[in-house]
Amino acid sequence: MSLTLQLAEHIAASRPGAGALAAARLALTDYLACAIAGSRGSDFQRFKAAFLPGAGKGQTLVIGSAARVDPTTAALLNAYSGHALDYDDVHASMRGHPGTVLFPALLAARRGESAARVLEAFVVGLEVAGRLGLSLGPSHYERGFHATSTVGSGAAAAAVAWLRGLPPQDIAKALSLGATQGAGLRGQFGTEVKPFHAAMAARAGLEAVVMVEAGLSGSESLLDGPTGFIALMGFDSAAPEKLLPGWGAPWQIEAPGLIFKEFACCTATHCAAQAMLHLIAQHDPAADEVAAVTVTFPPGGDAALITGPAPETGVEGRFSVEYVLARALLDRRLSVAAFDETPVSAAALALAARVRRRWDQTAPRQSNDPKTRFAEVALTLTDGRCLKRRETAVRGLSDPSEKFLDATGQNHTLLAQIRSMQSVADFDRLLSLLASAEL
Repeated sequence: MSLTLQLAEHIAASRPGAGALAAARLALTDYLACAIAGSRGSDFQRFKAAFLPGAGKGQTLVIGSAARVDPTTAALLNAYSGHALDYDDVHASMRGHPGTVLFPALLAARRGESAARVLEAFVVGLEVAGRLGLSLGPSHYERGFHATSTVGSGAAAAAVAWLRGLPPQDIAKALSLGATQGAGLRGQFGTEVKPFHAAMAARAGLEAVVMVEAGLSGSESLLDGPTGFIALMGFDSAAPEKLLPGWGAPWQIEAPGLIFKEFACCTATHCAAQAMLHLIAQHDPAADEVAAVTVTFPPGGDAALITGPAPETGVEGRFSVEYVLARALLDRRLSVAAFDETPVSAAALALAARVRRRWDQTAPRQSNDPKTRFAEVALTLTDGRCLKRRETAVRGLSDPSEKFLDATGQNHTLLAQIRSMQSVADFDRLLSLLASAEL
């Protein structure tokens, strides 16, 4: 039996438990917070303008809009808005952003399934995303691929196929059709095209199942062998033996779990940002007292940070650890507004120019294992003192409720619906609230 079909059988047999569903509710809370906030931005408005004129007729909700469109266009738009601010969840095994791919695909694919089943489908899709990420290993990301898209397309296909109750053979076909559409290059980081990667993956996953239901198949073993997805996309770190063992014990949503972002910038900056904010809280150095900053990563730990020390806008600054640390020093915090389209100030650029990166060559190479992640920030002050702080884990938010309330103008009714929904009627009410709320 092919590895692809074995994976399909694991997917079909999945029955997530109460703990996983509770985590999925938090994930939906975080996704909707990010999509609602992201739908207000000019990047999303331009993206929507590109696709709405050609959209098919339908009744699928576009978050933050009065529009109702066909399911595939809705999946595309709702995934873009969810990733537009780079504020959405992160998963270490996947090394990407699963919520903004899986939830838009599931919302668009839903045909009257209950709220509980949608949440269960998310857990299953995330299990696939995490395990594909582990099977590809670190080389996939380091060679320049964006796993949100490359891994996300197959994971979204799995989630939608499980939601629809497809048998294993058809799930294998959906995995094949999803994986063959996997694309997305990290060279687009810091541009308005990065959220398109999530959008492509959500649409691809939905379309994969639509094609299978229409009778198309393709290879039923596309993950396997020397020309399969894992070998081709994993390069020298491909490890197909990591795909299936321990399935759901625990679920990937439980361990390593999702990180709900505290800052609206690339996760690779977060340990450094935490370290800088700790030093500010403990020692209160003024920006003009800082002569130099050194930030140390494990080898490969700054692979995502492609912008460098001179971003032109806050959007580009999301992928510049130099800018992130400069803004933290100047503002004494990191707000969402620090990463918008506003041109970067001369003061921030001058301070960012004092930041230097280095790798600790004695540390293990950063991989999908969270234990390999760290950042150390050292401030050299003008009086000769050196302040240091090392962070070994992205803290994130334990509960994104406040993030959601900030994005929705304190809409406690909508939040309560997410937290309590179980039935078909409950999910219908959620969609009605999303459609009627002034977001």
